[in-house]
Amino acid sequence: MTLSIVAKDKKTNDFGVCGFTDIAGYGSLV
Repeated sequence: MTLSIVAKDKKTNDFGVCGFTDIAGYGSLV
């Protein structure tokens, strides 16, 4: 989970707290 949050916050710069996406970190805040 930590990897997804970091990747998301660095890739799409979206909600890192709600980083419930894959390793890629596709802006998916749903």
